[in-house]
Parts: sequence; C-alpha cells; structure tokens
Amino acid sequence: KFYFFMAIFTAVICNVVIKAMMEIKSVGTSGELEPFTPASYLTLLMAFGMFFALPWHIWQEKCSPDAIPSCQMVILLSIPTFLDLVSSVLSMISLSMIPLSVAAMLRGSIVVFTAIIKQLLGDKLDAAAWAGTAIITAAVLVVGAVSVATDDSASASGGGSAVIGITLGLLSVLVMTVQGVVEEKLMSEHHAPALLLVGVMGLVGFCLTGGIVYPASYFFVPGADNGRMEDPFNTLTKLSNSPALCVLSVVYVVLILFLNVFLLLVIEKLDSIWGAILQNVKPGCIWGCQLALYYGITGGTFGEPWKGVASWAQLIGMVVLIFGMLVYNGTLTLPGIGPVAKDPISRATRASTIMASVDPLTKRISAAPGRSSMKDPLLPSA
Repeated sequence: KFYFFMAIFTAVICNVVIKAMMEIKSVGTSGELEPFTPASYLTLLMAFGMFFALPWHIWQEKCSPDAIPSCQMVILLSIPTFLDLVSSVLSMISLSMIPLSVAAMLRGSIVVFTAIIKQLLGDKLDAAAWAGTAIITAAVLVVGAVSVATDDSASASGGGSAVIGITLGLLSVLVMTVQGVVEEKLMSEHHAPALLLVGVMGLVGFCLTGGIVYPASYFFVPGADNGRMEDPFNTLTKLSNSPALCVLSVVYVVLILFLNVFLLLVIEKLDSIWGAILQNVKPGCIWGCQLALYYGITGGTFGEPWKGVASWAQLIGMVVLIFGMLVYNGTLTLPGIGPVAKDPISRATRASTIMASVDPLTKRISAAPGRSSMKDPLLPSA
C-alpha cells in the first residue's frame, strides 16, 4: 500500500506547493512586493516535470530504439498538448483567485462535462451514470455558491473575484475534457507506454509553452503584470529575490515526476478499492492540509482558515461530491437504479474520467493507449 500513500502524498503536496507559491510575495521589477501568480511559468514547470518521464522510460527500456518516440507521435500529441496547456493556464489563473480546497472540488465537474459530450457524440449513458452526474452537479453548485458568498479575501490574487475564478476553473475542466476526447481520437491507433506518453506530452508542452504561450502572453495579451498578461522578466526578478520560490519551483518539478510514477504504480498493482479511495480522499486531504498549514504550521501565513457556516456548507458539498463519485463509478447503487454498465469500454472510459478528477495527469496514465491489459483500480469488481 506504499504506492497508494505516496500517490496521495505527492498529489496533495503538488497542489499545496503551487498554492503556497501563489501566496508568497516577492520584489519585482517595480521594486515593490508583488504576488507571485505567473500562470505560464507554473505551467512550464509542470511540463518540465512531466518531461523527465521520457528519460525514465528510455532507461527502463534499456535505451532500445523502440523507446525513442517517433516524429508522428510527437506531431499527433501537439494538438491535445496545446489544449492541455490552455487548460493548465486557466487552472493556474483560477487557483490564484479561489481557495485550493474549492479548486480541488470543482475538478469533479469533469464527470459532468464528459457526460454531456458523450451524449452529444451519441454515446448513451446508463441511469446510474446520470444519477451520479446529477449528484456531482449539485455538489459543484454548492461548493461554487459557498465560494462566491464568502469571496475569499485571503486569495493570493489580492482581491480577485471568486466568480471569475470559478468560471475559469470550470472552463479549464471543460477544455481538459475536450483535450481528452481529442487525444483519444488521435492516439487510438498508436500504442504507447504510459511513461512515454507523459514524457512526450511534457516535451511538447514545454516547447509550446516557451515558444507560443509565453511570447503571446508577453507581446499580445494585456494584463496587470507590467501591462502584460505575464512578464517573464518580472517573474525572473521575483525568483531571484525569493529563495523560497526557487526551492518550491524545484520541489514542484520533482513532485510532478514522482506523482506520475506513483499513480502509474497504483493503477498497475493495487486492488480496485484503493483506486476508489484515492479518487475520493484527495479533496479532503487537500482541505485538511490547508487547515493544518493555516492553524498549526504557519500561523495563518499559508493555508486556509475555517469560515464557520460557510466551511460547514462546503463540507456538505464535499460529502455530496464523494457520494456522487461513488454512484458514478458503481461503488454505490441507488434504490431503483441498476448497476453501472459492465462492458469493458464503458467501464474503462468511466474509470479514466473519475481518475482525471483526482489529477489531470492520471487521465493520461489510466487511459493511455495500449494499456487495456492492465487492471484499472476503479473498475467495479466482477
């Protein structure tokens, strides 16, 4: 069970590290303390961390010629990787405006978007899937309403609107859902090991972020960062003036790499119950970690406070979200509603969707082409 606990640990700490970086202020090119919220830079770090899965894969394969990705694979992955980058940038901006616990719970809306897209594409869902989708929708609405009502004043953005943050967060999940569909269509005939797939997407993502996203955010998109959406020179200045930001950047890159590895090991080696636990405990673990940081470790410098009635309402929303996930993946069966579909395709699709709500990286691993022989931990026991 070591792999399970390490997957939970790395997934939670990855999110906490990113949010902590956004809550640190550093001296920028203006000579004044400024919040650190460079979405493109943080996305670049994520892609860089994913890239190291490629040399790991090559080492595992003893440097054989088959371990090297083909040009065709790199080209095919460029489109879904670009969508993934858009989703990541939107997610980073959203995270700077809303609490981390809320952002983690909003990730569950991927089930809702997937259900809608599958319906539009003619793939009918069963009653159990729709029941789970409806419950998850209710939970997302509750969590979103609580965040808007409290309009988190401790946000690292220093006054960013919760409405905008939630909207961008949901839009990020929508783009991620579309990215998954596009990736599945493009890669359906190309079988690739999971580490190779993640590594290539990291490589392509790093190149696209550095070559397209960063220049566009600097030259063409106006914003609050010295008149630009993101000023890399201002980001570098803040990094040079804050050793903590530099250390957390390195920690995040390392965590991203090991998160991929541990999630892969969970999917390969553990029983279905551990996958179900993994998908459901992450929001609670993140929230608990944020509360511990605020009250027990940093004395209110980092983390999230308990907000009385609003936090109780958010807790109810989290419980409803977990219940909806359990109904959606077939762990729980509602009275009068049959069990989830038993065919492998429907079950695998549902599993990869649920796993993506744990972390987007997990979708690439659990749904990687050529992994059909692997037991998926979220499939209901036969």
